Amino acid sequence: VALQPVKQAKLEIATARRLVEERNAIYRYAMVSRKLQAAPGWLVSQMGLPAGCEILHIEGMHYADGQPFQFEDRWINIAAVPDCETTDFETTPPSEWLLSAVPFSNAEVGFLATAADAMLAEYLNCAPGAPLFQMERSTWFQDQPVTFARMTYHPGYRMRSTY
Repeated sequence: VALQPVKQAKLEIATARRLVEERNAIYRYAMVSRKLQAAPGWLVSQMGLPAGCEILHIEGMHYADGQPFQFEDRWINIAAVPDCETTDFETTPPSEWLLSAVPFSNAEVGFLATAADAMLAEYLNCAPGAPLFQMERSTWFQDQPVTFARMTYHPGYRMRSTY
């Protein structure tokens, strides 16, 4: 019997849609931008991508009852998910599409506090400098990087976990 048993928290990664609907709110998604580009250096080193590989970069807003809920900044490795190039993300968020399109075997999740820059303040309807909760998630399938996402939540957002 261990003298100090290790407790493990269960962390369930839910889609923005599910989080909004669990609050009995009406969910809406809007794509802000979409572009194909070479992977930036910070992403290459963080995900273990080949230098210069092509990435689909999508920014989108998730709303709850018409109010800003989450700003999503997502980078998808086209070599891992080639169908993403021709997928319409106007109405279906990339997070939901990816869950059905490609499995992942490994994930890394980080949580941090950040201050709203001018862009986040505009999208999340808050003052520049306002404290915001941010989550970063990277996923791989076997050894191939799939996606990196940075989700920034509205002021006052609270994440809960059980164990």
